Amino acid sequence: MRALPGPLRRLLWWSGALYVLYLIAGNVLLNLPRTAAVVNSRPQAFHAQWASAWTLWPGDIHMRDLRLRGQVHRLRWSARGASASGSVRWWPLLRRELRFGPLRADAVMLDAQPAHSDLKPPPFQADAWRITVERIDTASLRQIRVGALVLDGKGTAAIGFAHQLTGGASAVFPSRVAMSGAHVLYRARELLHDARFEVQFAFDPFTCEQPPGWQKLERARIHVVLAGATPAIALGADPAGALAATLSTRGGHLGTDFLLDHGTLAPRGTPTQAYLRGHALKLELQSSAQLVRLGHDVIAHLQLADAMVPTTVTCRAAACASWPAADA
Repeated sequence: MRALPGPLRRLLWWSGALYVLYLIAGNVLLNLPRTAAVVNSRPQAFHAQWASAWTLWPGDIHMRDLRLRGQVHRLRWSARGASASGSVRWWPLLRRELRFGPLRADAVMLDAQPAHSDLKPPPFQADAWRITVERIDTASLRQIRVGALVLDGKGTAAIGFAHQLTGGASAVFPSRVAMSGAHVLYRARELLHDARFEVQFAFDPFTCEQPPGWQKLERARIHVVLAGATPAIALGADPAGALAATLSTRGGHLGTDFLLDHGTLAPRGTPTQAYLRGHALKLELQSSAQLVRLGHDVIAHLQLADAMVPTTVTCRAAACASWPAADA
């Protein structure tokens, strides 16, 4: 067997030495307290911690017990995963962009709560770094908590976003969150069980200030599908003759499918339907105007179809009357 040429042997030796050096330096660096301190330079706005981390190849990162939290204006958020792994793109670093390739996470829990104080972003800088996450995938979404509303179940998610630091623009790429066999609770009271939930959403670029508040929905496309069993409600009268509502032993059902397209409630799928003590209760929303603009109406048709006396009620209300006009 012929020996390798000298230049090739030296190249292989140096390559092996550099790889071993990277393994030592990279894995030590990921687990140094100083690294966490640099990442968490503004801990109220963003904080990350992990039990352990390692890398086997440049740009490739694996973490255990990853916990993220932060605050945007009056919204506090947090995310937790038993493990996470992904890669960092090298070339975008040259244009001041930290770009992550597809990331994978397991046993994920998400939480969003109102904050007591308003955390304003620092003054905008045009040359600030940009963070791009092409996609975060999980096949084991365990819980979503928004305020007092909790969804527990088995879910999947694929989410991507981009954000420029120091008050720059943000965007959400087409994303999807789905959960089956879920329990929906509000203030620890069960609203739905054995529920199927799916939301597809995307946001065009926006900043914290523009558009203001709820008017950011004019930059969004959100499609929601929800169906599940509910505690049934029985309507009747108490001994004094007053209207009374109690829980029935018969199962109820709730289902909805709607699309909010850049501020407009668009026709999609089926209207909201529920079953109240065996009677079909159908609620249908109609809106030809943008919900996030002041003064436009939402028309609701409420039908109790198979009761002894079929009933239809139509209501008209100004949508979002307390929100400022989008063109004000």
